[in-house]
Amino acid sequence: MARETVSKYISLRRNHPAWSLLASPKGPLILASLKSLIDSSPGGVVLEEAVERLATVFADYANEAKFLPPMHFKERCYSSTRSKTIR
Repeated sequence: MARETVSKYISLRRNHPAWSLLASPKGPLILASLKSLIDSSPGGVVLEEAVERLATVFADYANEAKFLPPMHFKERCYSSTRSKTIR
């Protein structure tokens, strides 16, 4: 039973978009934003309002370091060297 369940979850992790969302660096931001949107409108969410609110949240937070994918050491070194050269 446990092996079947584990195999099912592994398959879902590889193939289901929700698992990709949860594993992405921006996953917590997206989930928190959607939860806030849904909690503030228990009777339903107007599409235009949802798009506007989510776009604002993503614009405000999406480029923060904690939501960016981790860089490899080599890329970090290259980008810091490059930024010093450009200045």
